[in-house]
Amino acid sequence: MESKSKCDFAVIARQLRVKNGKKQREVAEAIGVRPSTYGNLESSPFKIIRRERVDELSRFYRLDQAQHSELVAAWERAPISEYSQKKREGWARQNEARSKGKRLDMVQTALCDLLDAIASSAAAGEPCPSACSCVAPDAFVDEPGRTCELCSAFHALGFPDGFVSPDVAAQRIADVSPVALNERPVVPNTPHVPKAGS
Repeated sequence: MESKSKCDFAVIARQLRVKNGKKQREVAEAIGVRPSTYGNLESSPFKIIRRERVDELSRFYRLDQAQHSELVAAWERAPISEYSQKKREGWARQNEARSKGKRLDMVQTALCDLLDAIASSAAAGEPCPSACSCVAPDAFVDEPGRTCELCSAFHALGFPDGFVSPDVAAQRIADVSPVALNERPVVPNTPHVPKAGS
């Protein structure tokens, strides 16, 4: 009757411990969990430990392949508690936000590097093929106008007026760049040379 309130994994874990004459504290130490966590494991209807701890448990008792498979299958059948599920969803959201933030920082830094180079070239009076090339609307020929890639990049950084001037551009880039220019890693500029077709 008692086993009905436990998951199969909890029942098997207790049977293994009793059969091998081990104390809960010994098993907890062997698989790297707190004694209180292991105590919960033997009486819970839910998953208590992670999958890798199941392997540790199997090694601790020197189970053969069939016994190990049975233990893993019992762990997989155990449900996750509502509390644990909410925690997992919370962690997943946090990890996704962190991951997005890191990717955004990388993209923003790369964009800032590109715009910085364009602004510096323009300030030095060097030819800059990527300088602003927006096309104004022309009612005579029914042209709606077009925003160039450079100004679109500044729009993406939060500046709706686009590329104003080299000096303004340089300051704006410095203001929004996640990494200061002198702190950015130096990436070797290795041009991509397409391989000749066979």
